[in-house]
Amino acid sequence: MSETEAPQPQPLLDDEALDQLDDFLESDKVDADALDLISAHGFLIALAIAPREVPSTTWVPELFHGEPDFADDTERQRILALLE
Repeated sequence: MSETEAPQPQPLLDDEALDQLDDFLESDKVDADALDLISAHGFLIALAIAPREVPSTTWVPELFHGEPDFADDTERQRILALLE
């Protein structure tokens, strides 16, 4: 790479992780009014550039439109880790 070329940004989530998140958001485990993957992305970008930090206890229920029906604590931690 020459000195003038900037490194290309890398995605934060790989395709497999995006598929897992998409599958969960489209599943019966979340409310029918929950955000889909594209909307969730926009929502999270808005949170990232917000003038002050919004705690996850506030934004998670908004994204899912309530509390999802996680299979267990492991699934809960895995999905929330993909979002944070």
